[in-house]
Amino acid sequence: MAGAPDPGWAGAFFDGLTLDIWRAAIDEDRLSAECDFIADALDLDSDATLLDVPCGEGRHAVELAKRGYRPTGLDLSEISLERARAAAAVEEEIEVPPRFLHRDMRDLEGLGPFAGACCLGNAFGYFEAAQCRRFLAALAGTLAPGAGFLLHTGMAAESLLPNYEPEIEVEVGDYRMRCLNDYDPLAGRLDTRYRLVRGGRVEERLGHHWIFTVREIGGMLADSGFTGVEAYAEIDGRPFEVGDPQLYLLARKAG
Repeated sequence: MAGAPDPGWAGAFFDGLTLDIWRAAIDEDRLSAECDFIADALDLDSDATLLDVPCGEGRHAVELAKRGYRPTGLDLSEISLERARAAAAVEEEIEVPPRFLHRDMRDLEGLGPFAGACCLGNAFGYFEAAQCRRFLAALAGTLAPGAGFLLHTGMAAESLLPNYEPEIEVEVGDYRMRCLNDYDPLAGRLDTRYRLVRGGRVEERLGHHWIFTVREIGGMLADSGFTGVEAYAEIDGRPFEVGDPQLYLLARKAG
């Protein structure tokens, strides 16, 4: 079992082969469908502003900007933001370039008001409960009354624990990734050691996710001023059930 995690672990995690394998795994058709779902679920007007946090390399923000929306993306990884800006710069369809800001996802002061927001790709749960609540409260403060928020994770307890495997190996093209999982039920935290390989290049990372039930996340949303929480298993709108590998929670800021 790993010791107490460095609170800033995620800032150093996303670099090198970690970003490369993530990019290699992108399915462009899936990305387009996800952006359809984001726009529909958040009920965005044609030129609406929205917050993508954390945005990574900006794949959703860039695609949404191509459609006329005005996204702001935040991330703690400088190299991810550099790639996001570069990706946006070559898209001729974009009339208003997305903003990409270097910030911790809990530091949202001075931003907004946005017509919607999304937090995608397992980022929720990078911190223990008090810091997750801090993030949700800060995010609520950036949203206009009635604005929607979409939270996606594969790390809800009802997703992770029924499908738990202590070791996972993944191949994406010529990339290989081995994940050694160690779940601490008392801490409610999953510590994962990653070994990433491409050719003769090898990198290792240590990642952490605090694991919450769907009810616990819903309670955090309610405590942060969100209402009408809905739970989906997929972007086709299928209701979430225990064992589904992905969770999409949709809520709206009260008001």
